[in-house]
Amino acid sequence: MRGQPTPDAVRTLGLVNLVGGLANATLGGLLASTVLSFGGAVCTGMCTMGFCPFGGVLGVFGFLVMPLGLVEAAIGLATLVSPESARPLLRLLPYTQLAAILLGDVISPILGMVGLALTRDPEVTAYLEGI
Repeated sequence: MRGQPTPDAVRTLGLVNLVGGLANATLGGLLASTVLSFGGAVCTGMCTMGFCPFGGVLGVFGFLVMPLGLVEAAIGLATLVSPESARPLLRLLPYTQLAAILLGDVISPILGMVGLALTRDPEVTAYLEGI
């Protein structure tokens, strides 16, 4: 279905991923590492009554959010410029974003829920299958 106009939902998905990815690439790692290190330190401190100080080490995993943000931004840009090239990734990315909550990320899971809702829209599904 080349030549068919791109649905607004696909452009919205690209824009959301681009903006969210840039936010993750700049601030997401700092936010995630703060969430993980604080949560890990508090939980470990409570469970071990302060005898095990290693809970704060979990904050290191928060820096994995930055590369994820770059991937989100790249897929968002590819979706805006050429939706045909991003088609296989648009179906996989929301699940990856939802799993990012394990890294302490709070931005990607929201993007993942928006992405799942938009990719399940019948118009978007038909468009992505038609390209």
